[in-house]
Amino acid sequence: GNETVKGDYEYYHYGQDGEQDAGWGCAYRSAQTLLSWMQLNGYMAPGVNIPTVGGLQESLVQAGDKPESLIGSRTWIGSCEVFVLLDHLCG
Repeated sequence: GNETVKGDYEYYHYGQDGEQDAGWGCAYRSAQTLLSWMQLNGYMAPGVNIPTVGGLQESLVQAGDKPESLIGSRTWIGSCEVFVLLDHLCG
């Protein structure tokens, strides 16, 4: 069956925060959108800022998933990395 997202979330999109990520930032923006749902629906501490693209890259390095060379790059990530981010940032 089909399911509809229940609860509030903020939609993150290309070019947000001044980041020129058209063409490579889709999974980062998906991660931000998912993290906002987690936050706004009580699965993260209130008031925690949703990381920028650079912050997400730093989180992937901190989680041990990616090398430091990811930070500041335009390297694509996928759904596996989004899972790592959700696990790392939401526990």
